[in-house]
Amino acid sequence: MKFASEEIRTKAVNAYLNEKIPSKELSKIFGYSVATICNWVRIFQNENRLSANPNGHRPSCFSDEEQKQLGELLESDVDITLSEIKQHFGKDCSLTAIHYHVVKQGYVYKKNSQSQRTRTRRCKKGKS
Repeated sequence: MKFASEEIRTKAVNAYLNEKIPSKELSKIFGYSVATICNWVRIFQNENRLSANPNGHRPSCFSDEEQKQLGELLESDVDITLSEIKQHFGKDCSLTAIHYHVVKQGYVYKKNSQSQRTRTRRCKKGKS
């Protein structure tokens, strides 16, 4: 997928709105699909924006400092649940996101096929 610069988007939107050039012709001129041209026009009319959306992932629910605090919390209270971690930090993210950060810290939480814990406490990977 090719990304259009703000300059190309500006030219296409101005041609569509001011010069009344149909989107089908603009798609041939600029080399983008009719739907793309229409999306640019719609976004400009609704949000007054011609720049592309930022790429990348959404920001982490835990800052670097909070991740350090999470590691300390897991060391001090090995049986804490994900819900308790969520409540402790006052987060509104999902339990899956919190689980991701617990695993990122190097901790595992194992259960057997009956959904019973196989160990008496959380432990770092590689330690018994």
